[in-house]
Amino acid sequence: MQIHKIVFKVKGVTFKNEEGKDIQKGIKGILKEYKKNDFFDKLYGGYTNKEIIEYDLNVSEYENVKLPAKLVGDEYNGEECLKIYLKTYFDDYFHVGYAPKENLNEISEWLTREDLKCDGYMEIIGGKYKHSEIQENEEYEEAEKVVIEELTYGLEVTLTFYNDEIDPEIEKRREEEEKRKKKIEKNILIGEMIQYIIVAMIVIPFIIAFISFFNWLFE
Repeated sequence: MQIHKIVFKVKGVTFKNEEGKDIQKGIKGILKEYKKNDFFDKLYGGYTNKEIIEYDLNVSEYENVKLPAKLVGDEYNGEECLKIYLKTYFDDYFHVGYAPKENLNEISEWLTREDLKCDGYMEIIGGKYKHSEIQENEEYEEAEKVVIEELTYGLEVTLTFYNDEIDPEIEKRREEEEKRKKKIEKNILIGEMIQYIIVAMIVIPFIIAFISFFNWLFE
């Protein structure tokens, strides 16, 4: 059962990370890799353009998408800090910023509770989003259309603390993550098999040609 929840926006997402890499480019690249491998069940919250116009919605490309987050304690300029990492498609972690100073004490207090378990995830804020606006068509008549605009990426972390009675929402998300993990492993396996087939298609003709040449020499 849920006992406590902490929600905060990641700081420093418009700067370079601990490796000197541009965080915005890193986030964009990670999401692109997830998207390329069909990790997301639906984009823009699953809403069609017709629904966006009808209900006057404003939805981001990764609306309601939850990704694994990792928190690591460290020091920065002699002060304690909490680094935030975004999990990549290939199970690596990319440093995307820091937890706000005003949340450090609360996070530390609850993370040290031995009687509770913690579940954390990260949501994407900003990026591409769809909304409707009125534009003139070729006949100079006003018509409502869906347009796509793009904002700076932001990240929001949610930490949920619970006891031994697991929250149904957490259990559902874990099941979805397990399914996606198996899907990723399957995609990687298929990719490796394709690479082996391509290599074989390239190498085998050379082997056949070499054997033919070898036989010709000793005829």
